[in-house]
Amino acid sequence: MKLKTLLLILCLLFTSCATPQTLWRPPPQCLPAFPDKDGWYGGDGAYSIALDDQRTLWLFGDTFASTGTEKTNRAGMDIISGNTLAISTCDEKAGFDIQYFLKRKAGRFVSFFGENEVLWPQSPFIAEGVLYLPFLIIKSLPQAEPPYNFKIAGHRIARIGNFQNDDPRKWHVDDIDWSGAIPPGIEALAPATIVFRHQIYFFSLYRGGNKAGNILARLPITRLENATGAFE
Repeated sequence: MKLKTLLLILCLLFTSCATPQTLWRPPPQCLPAFPDKDGWYGGDGAYSIALDDQRTLWLFGDTFASTGTEKTNRAGMDIISGNTLAISTCDEKAGFDIQYFLKRKAGRFVSFFGENEVLWPQSPFIAEGVLYLPFLIIKSLPQAEPPYNFKIAGHRIARIGNFQNDDPRKWHVDDIDWSGAIPPGIEALAPATIVFRHQIYFFSLYRGGNKAGNILARLPITRLENATGAFE
């Protein structure tokens, strides 16, 4: 009985029990594409979330950027360590369209979130009309051999209460530091997230002792602003 109950809960959480007829698929003209434009020439990984019926937010990791136009290779480009952002739209006539919003400081491209530290994006979510963007705080390890000469040093959340403006550079962002709130052993909290009823579920990466793998953690929506001691 316990096993059946567990399977039912997981089925409800991840909608794996939906019949094929209920699964939504974008029409062909809405399939995502990522052309080189607006100074953006490729990002490491991507997360997305629908902001409303018209707009989808995209978060990219480390990104190639350039002020040059019609570049054919990445030689001499800036490398943005951290994250960049884009918003896409789609309609039946215009099809899929994406606009990248890059930031510059002192003549160079900088990370959209966390100009003074390296923040890698994770899976965003919307809870009670508020947009939350989880990030990993990355610290370099100069003495270590590349490419693994870095470590995850903490977790940070960008909280955006009003994301109606079409230009995300005008959004007001509140910073929440969850570094001390994450339970021991959880190395990466939010590779995937889902909002279900009054909880946020995180499909997390766990490393503890000689064990490593994925673990399901959850947090009440009411504790998003004060997460310490509230994770299960």
